Amino acid sequence: YWQDKTYKSPDNKILKLSADTKIINITCLDISKERVEKTFKKIFGYGSFMDPYTFKGKAVQKANKNAVKDSQIVSCPISEKKHGYIYQRLLSNEIRPSIFEEYRALILDKRISFCHFNLIIGDNQFDDHNQLSFCGDYHDFFSQEEITKINLFCEEFKIDYGELDIIRDSDDEKIYIIDIATTPARNPSEMSRYDDTEKILKIHAKKIQKYFFLLTENQRNKTI
Repeated sequence: YWQDKTYKSPDNKILKLSADTKIINITCLDISKERVEKTFKKIFGYGSFMDPYTFKGKAVQKANKNAVKDSQIVSCPISEKKHGYIYQRLLSNEIRPSIFEEYRALILDKRISFCHFNLIIGDNQFDDHNQLSFCGDYHDFFSQEEITKINLFCEEFKIDYGELDIIRDSDDEKIYIIDIATTPARNPSEMSRYDDTEKILKIHAKKIQKYFFLLTENQRNKTI
């Protein structure tokens, strides 16, 4: 169910079709940051949201809706919340001066399937136009316990296919899932090249092919 919206509302035709046809992401209809945080905290036992009226220090103000891309750092406590925005502890992911690291994990069938990490270059850590992206085996980035919890998160969130934005905080060494997209559109040509890139992309392509086109013989042509 490909709809680039934070809150999705499938029509009656789609809902009727889903009764006997596998429709990907038909049960993942809310990808707001509030829901991401609520689900993350339930599975991992901790979270990144804070009360901007009482918290003292730097925080991130960002839209609750998806893909707004207007995150900014604010100093707390603040006098008034901005309507439609959430407030998150500023996670420490600056690995070198003006170089910020984050992960993007691709999900297939409610399981992490593939991962690449991004190095954002410059003073604005929220500007992803100036970045280097590298793909790799997700076992290289996350512990087995973290992988298990990521998969549990996906089951709870009911995401069949999509991407997770993940940051590892250097202060507590914990990972935080901070955003979700159910309409991923990453072009492999955007990734920086190194020896294993082509091999990893081919393996991942086969996984996608198996998931989307080899579900079952009688449902393959009905999958949306």
